[in-house]
Amino acid sequence: MKLKKAAAQEGTFRLIAIVAGVASVGVLAAALMFGQTEEGAGKPAAPQAAAGAAQRPDGMQKVAADAQSVAAASELQKKGIRVPEDSPAARDPVPPTDPLKPHEALCISAEDLLEFQSRSDGYISGVNPEWTWSHAAWASSALPFYKNQPGWVQEQFKWLRDVPEEKWTYLMPWYVVGTFDDEKEPAQAEIGEMSVQYYSKAQQRWVPMGANMTASGGVYEKGSTGAGKPQASTGQIVDLKPGNFAHGWFSFVELPKLKDLQAISVAVRVRSKNGTMLLVEAGADFYPKDWKERLGEGPLMPGLGTSAPRAVGREWKTIVFTTLSTQTHDGSGISPEALRKNRPHCP
Repeated sequence: MKLKKAAAQEGTFRLIAIVAGVASVGVLAAALMFGQTEEGAGKPAAPQAAAGAAQRPDGMQKVAADAQSVAAASELQKKGIRVPEDSPAARDPVPPTDPLKPHEALCISAEDLLEFQSRSDGYISGVNPEWTWSHAAWASSALPFYKNQPGWVQEQFKWLRDVPEEKWTYLMPWYVVGTFDDEKEPAQAEIGEMSVQYYSKAQQRWVPMGANMTASGGVYEKGSTGAGKPQASTGQIVDLKPGNFAHGWFSFVELPKLKDLQAISVAVRVRSKNGTMLLVEAGADFYPKDWKERLGEGPLMPGLGTSAPRAVGREWKTIVFTTLSTQTHDGSGISPEALRKNRPHCP
């Protein structure tokens, strides 16, 4: 269903959590989802090298690129991977300074959470419409292991088979924002706070993993994959010409012990500063601890999935991606019934 100029419902939200104990920061910010297609799990488009950077997890402070980030970007470029000039590819992690307690404004209804994985408001302008994430929600698995991935992922990312389970230690939360495919006016999006949590099997509750991280990312022209070098870099404010879209990301967060991991949820706060209607989705990627050494073998990382694109207007709105057991390939994730009893991003 397409909402051309409908007013977006207000969704207030304030970002919580901060990454704790990140041992290494620097990211090739592109997901497996950038080749995911709609038929069944879908046959992905040809893999494409991607580039980007993790934002340093130091709250809302703006951090300039330093010598270490330049060196890391240089190493990526030597591998043939294009990196934005201002890419903070190897910024040092800093100790967490903000509490992990979620803000009450992040707590939205269970029915809204479920709708994010089912109801779409349209196609994101500039994105190949054959790719599921351009217009619909999808999820591969709440677990990073090769054995848990659908066949098309195993075929495209054979290198995953060689990653020991104990090396899967990082998660990268991200967002995509664009406009409706017939929008003729420029748009200006503002990215607010975000929250990333996991559902603990042992504790039977949602546990914060990251919070209060500043967004970074890039703007891509129509026909791009959302991977590789963007036409422009972005931060909290994203300027979009008609037909363009932006792929942004936050910081690495550490995964819990994987035997305790049942589901993942990512929330992003967004609004349109100039009133042009936006379409926004949230998602996340898994990364192994030694991802930098594996870039030559597999430049794209396994994506968990995305929420469906939802319309956002002038009012702040919370966009949430959650791995549902009814949607993942392997049945991992949280069931709708359990989600109704225990929602993520709630105090």
